[in-house]
This record gives sequence, C-alpha cells and structure tokens, in this order.
Amino acid sequence: MQVSNTGGCHCGAVRFEYDGEPLFGGVCHCRDCQRFGGAPLAAGIIVPRAAFRLTRGATKVYASSEHGRRHFCADCGSSLFFEPLDKPAVWEIFVGVLDDPMGFTPRTHIWCRSALPWLKIDDDAVRFDGARPADFKLD
Repeated sequence: MQVSNTGGCHCGAVRFEYDGEPLFGGVCHCRDCQRFGGAPLAAGIIVPRAAFRLTRGATKVYASSEHGRRHFCADCGSSLFFEPLDKPAVWEIFVGVLDDPMGFTPRTHIWCRSALPWLKIDDDAVRFDGARPADFKLD
C-alpha cells in the first residue's frame, strides 16, 4: 500500500507522521464511524504506535465506546485517528487525513450489516458482517 506517511487536520493545527509502511488497511461501516466522520464509512490504516508521532498541535479525545477513543482537531473538527483500547500497540489513522491517500487499497470491510444500502462497493476486499475476526491475519 503506497500512501504518504504524513497527514493532518483540515486547518493544519494538528500534524502527524509515522515511520515505515502501514500494517493493514480497511474500511469500517459501523454507526460509530459513520457518526464520527459524518460519512457513510471510514477508511483507515493501522500503524504501530511506536512509529507514530504528532509533529504539531494536540488532539481532543472522545471516549466513543468501551473499545476505544477517537482523536480529532479541537479547532476544525477533523476526525484524525482511532485509539483501540484492546490493541494498545497500534493507531488506526483515517485515510482522508493523509497527505496522499491515493494508494490506499482496503483489504477488508467490517460491520457491513450497518453499511448504507445505496452505497455500492465493487472492490475485492473481504467483507464481514461485524468485526474482523481475531484470527484474521493482518499481514
């Protein structure tokens, strides 16, 4: 997956970067992601937390569920990344805030039972009605 390793919010108050390649990329159709992003789905990449760093500003954090926290810009409201509490070694970065997201290709679609019926997707990614199974290999 060839995407940039830098990104930030719409107004530029928050910037970030990460080292290396993303571990995984996928799309989520859950209602939490739809509401947080104000969009029919959320596309994201997973990167090691140790490789990730903020280079400008700070995020505001919202505990959206018992599963994680959502980070966003307090100035412009851009949805930036998800902090999964059950996977403390990674960050899930929303693809739309990357400086160059054009190389993103999802490997999975999760929570498809919440997908909006008018949204037609014809990629080859694996689909799951709910969460990605724990035994699904990310690499």
